[in-house]
Amino acid sequence: MKWNKLTFGILALAFGISYSGWSQNYTQEQIQSLEQAKSDKLQNYKPTSVQNKNAAPEQDCPDAIIICQDVYFTMQSYMGSGNIPNEINPAISCLDAGEVNNVWYIFTAQNTGIVNFTLTPLNPADDYDWAVFNVSNATCTEIFYNPALQVACNFSAIPGPTGANGATVGNPQNSAPINVTAGETFVINISNFSASQSGYTLDFTASSVTLYDTIPPVAIGAEHVCNNYGVRITLDELVTCSTIAPDGSDFTAQNTSGVIIPVIGAVGVGCSPTNKFTNQIDIVLAPQTQVQTVTVGLQLGTDGNTIGDKCLNWMEVLNQTATIQPKPVLNLGDDYLLCIFGITYPTLDAGNEWETYQWFQNGVAVSGANQSTFSTTMSGIYSVTTNNLQTADPCIYSDTVIVDVSTDYCVDNLPNAFSPNGDGVNDVYLQGADMMIINRWGQTLFKGTEGWDGTHNGMPVANGTYYVVFSFFNSQGQEITIKEPVTLIR
Repeated sequence: MKWNKLTFGILALAFGISYSGWSQNYTQEQIQSLEQAKSDKLQNYKPTSVQNKNAAPEQDCPDAIIICQDVYFTMQSYMGSGNIPNEINPAISCLDAGEVNNVWYIFTAQNTGIVNFTLTPLNPADDYDWAVFNVSNATCTEIFYNPALQVACNFSAIPGPTGANGATVGNPQNSAPINVTAGETFVINISNFSASQSGYTLDFTASSVTLYDTIPPVAIGAEHVCNNYGVRITLDELVTCSTIAPDGSDFTAQNTSGVIIPVIGAVGVGCSPTNKFTNQIDIVLAPQTQVQTVTVGLQLGTDGNTIGDKCLNWMEVLNQTATIQPKPVLNLGDDYLLCIFGITYPTLDAGNEWETYQWFQNGVAVSGANQSTFSTTMSGIYSVTTNNLQTADPCIYSDTVIVDVSTDYCVDNLPNAFSPNGDGVNDVYLQGADMMIINRWGQTLFKGTEGWDGTHNGMPVANGTYYVVFSFFNSQGQEITIKEPVTLIR
């Protein structure tokens, strides 16, 4: 809900709190007494150095609340210091207690001017503290180490309203407004030093700077991508990753003939649990088999919205065109199971539609193996990684096949006949096998690896049934002797 001063005034009256009575001047003696009391309390205060498992995400700087309205109101203060303890270093910040029951806010100035804010506790006795850091060219982690990032800070012991509002006469809890330049980004830490857990309002309406964007995001470009096959659109600002429907239902696509091209997904480029915003979206399309000029459009997604920026200004229109190439296919085929007898190792082919190739054997890159084909010379696991460098998101595909030599397979597929008739076809039986050929009476007719040509002592043997005998070690390492019939037919 967006709160304004009138809304808060009504709430203040409802709670019996005098809104105007909170602003008062303090004598020097009163100020000294309050500061001494806070200093005494601080002596016994021990900042936590462990994570608070019940903390809200916005209690850590990386997940700061993005300022998208002029007034924020909460009924209850935050408790603890977040999941990332000690983000503020008391040695270089005026916040001598570091983070206490704290929360973070973040904004980017839309124009140059001053930021003027007032934090008003619901409980007038509460003592809130705050600090502002310029993180335009820094990360949240650097706040702890770099004192130059702090641009304003207040750790006054005086309760009641506080802020960078210029109301400093007799009120040390207030500071001067902050000068900012368009495009600069700031985080604000709000800490509640009090025992009370009452909430507050945070009012920026007196600022001359617009703290948040009110303009919907607009696409400024489109191009073909390969890994997330389809169209990548680039936007003029960061959008919230969670507003991108993963099923692609936020988008439409059609070719120049008006034929609908199915959108099968959408991916925020770089989105992750730790990166919640992006300015690029890959609209994933059904694979095309020919060059297509595609226009992508916008519609309400299955999540009930289009695409929203950091302040959820919703994208209103999309009309971007890109030329889509056919989706390449990388397929090395089925695994190879080779027989040890007369073995011929295969040549693998990745196709010629890729820009780069790298072949691997058993997970190790083969030096110089960067062509579309690769000739294997032994059993192993072979894979290739290919690139298509012609798109904004280059295709990086890989495929793997196994080349295996199996004596077990040979036994199951032994030829049961051959014809040594000199016609050049099937004249030699099992060339390459270390075997014996015996006849039905057990007489050895042949022994060796060069294959049997159907002779014994240089003379052709008669047609009939003979037996091949050989031993081998199976895939379990067991030695097995095989005796199988073979028919000789001339």
